[in-house]
Amino acid sequence: RSGEFDSQLEANFAHEFEQKVGGKRGHWQLTRESEVLLLGDTVMVPDFVLTDTNDEKRRILVELVGFWHPQYLRRKVEKVRAAQCAHLLLLVYKGLNVTEEAFQDV
Repeated sequence: RSGEFDSQLEANFAHEFEQKVGGKRGHWQLTRESEVLLLGDTVMVPDFVLTDTNDEKRRILVELVGFWHPQYLRRKVEKVRAAQCAHLLLLVYKGLNVTEEAFQDV
C-alpha cells in the first residue's frame, strides 16, 4: 500500500491529476473510492470519482488498469461491462504495453 492509496499507480494518478488539473486550473474534483456499483451478487468500487464542481451531477467514475495478465484483464473488463455505467472510464496505462489484440478475447 502507498499510504492512503491501494497502489503506487493510484498515488501517481492522483498526484498527476492534481498537478495538471487541480487547483485553480480546473473545476474537477478527484475523490478516491467514494462510490459503490452493485453488480448482482458482487460490487465494484471504482478507484476514483471525478466530480465537476460547477455541476455536481456531472461525474466520471475512473477505474485504473495497472496490471497486465489475461485473467486480470478479462475480470476487469467483465466488471466494467456488468456495471452498465455510461460514465465509467477504464484507464490503461501506456507503460503496461497492452496491445489492442490483448482486448480481443475479452
